[in-house]
Amino acid sequence: MKQKATFITLEGIDGSGKSTIIKHLSKLLKSEKANYLITREPGGSAFGNKLRKLILSSSHIKHPLTHPLLFYAARAEHIEMTIKPALSQGTMVICDRFHDASHAYQAVHHNLDKHLKTLDQWIVADIQPDLTLFLDAPVELCFKRIAKRRKLDTFDQQDKTFYESVRSRYLARAHNDPERIKIIDASQSIAQVCHACYHAIQPWL
Repeated sequence: MKQKATFITLEGIDGSGKSTIIKHLSKLLKSEKANYLITREPGGSAFGNKLRKLILSSSHIKHPLTHPLLFYAARAEHIEMTIKPALSQGTMVICDRFHDASHAYQAVHHNLDKHLKTLDQWIVADIQPDLTLFLDAPVELCFKRIAKRRKLDTFDQQDKTFYESVRSRYLARAHNDPERIKIIDASQSIAQVCHACYHAIQPWL
């Protein structure tokens, strides 16, 4: 299968089903012999994975910039060590979260937008997603899904008000960038959501 090197990201609040959909997409792409790489944030590199453990277990951070800086430190390594090399080799990169997540999550309680934009210019630069799939589902439904998890991380333990704000910020970004960010109804069945995501990806194959 001949394809262009494409950078695709999946976004959504916790419980939206990203991990499940990515697994199903991976099976579909593998069956079509697509040249692709699945990665995630925070993580995606040896150093990034170490920071992931720190970020997801840190519940005592006080300064509002600490979390974003940790995320962008992991993102810098992720871009240089994983994303850029893969794209340069013609590999489609599919990433579970990227910079949209920082704008949705880290800027909820603090006015950090201008700082995040500066970090984007510095760290992300021209490594912008070609396509972003935002898996959107009501917070109440996502909470029911989260409740089934055996182990909760720092973000899983946030309240519904927090997630309503995060969802609103995601929707606002999708509204402001409709060419890149496609909203997928994640309240549907796994099969329906997977079909919608795969349909959105097909033009890039």
